[in-house]
Amino acid sequence: MERNTQMLSPTMLEKAAMRVMGLGSVAEIAAAGQERLDEHAVAILHEVHGGHIVNHTLQVYEDTAAYYAACKNHAQIQPALIRFVDELNDGDVVLDLGCGTGRDLWFMAVPNKEYRESLINGKRGVWGKIPTIALRVIGADASKAMCEIAENPMNCAEVSTRYKPTVIVRDMYIDLADFLRHANLHGIWSNTSFLTHTPEEYIEPTMERLAGALRLQGVLAISYTQRTDPFAPYDSLKLSNTGRIKYFSHPLARDISEIAHRHGLIVEHHSTDDYVDPSTGATKKDLFVTQFFRKVR
Repeated sequence: MERNTQMLSPTMLEKAAMRVMGLGSVAEIAAAGQERLDEHAVAILHEVHGGHIVNHTLQVYEDTAAYYAACKNHAQIQPALIRFVDELNDGDVVLDLGCGTGRDLWFMAVPNKEYRESLINGKRGVWGKIPTIALRVIGADASKAMCEIAENPMNCAEVSTRYKPTVIVRDMYIDLADFLRHANLHGIWSNTSFLTHTPEEYIEPTMERLAGALRLQGVLAISYTQRTDPFAPYDSLKLSNTGRIKYFSHPLARDISEIAHRHGLIVEHHSTDDYVDPSTGATKKDLFVTQFFRKVR
């Protein structure tokens, strides 16, 4: 689905892209194509700081929330979510960090077999037993538009639940700090959110806050895209189907493990998945990373 980018007010990152690429609008960036964006990505990123990147990501998701809610590519959960739920007990309190339009938080909160099976696309035999417990879920996302979709059960599940999720509008790097300081969570789930759109200087402070929000023996589960070459750039810019630039971070999994360990979290599970480009058929080995951490101190 394409979106009209003619009337959009450009973010600081998009202004930098227009300046570096010699273009006059957000629409012209999309028309220039991915190859040209790749040629200028390093120079564009050199002109902005972490705050600009965070604000850009927020604005892009705010503008395109309805598109993502309707996109069938985002309709199914990841297998790791079943593993995460299996690590917990009925009624445990968890945070869905970067909850987006609410798919995962409703899966965790609604112990309805038919509903949960609808979110795994009929792959029950491959993914294992469907969880039967219900979790008390707090969803947090910086995008108000995303949160408005996420908190409406009519958009996610027309089934009753003992624990209706709570959805809060919070920036995970700054606004969420006060909430995390007073939290006592059994688990934190973050699927392609934290570490996927995160400037490098934000990683350790955020990891420290997440570790502090977990109770002893609590579980942190995160998934993200890594760079397999340690000498490759940390971040990249990609043109999405919405016509907007999306910022992606690609930390090294070993660095994330070391940062987590400094804050009392040890790795209990690590897995990777390949990515096959649908347009070229090219395979990127071990691009997607899933890590489960346990708080031990």
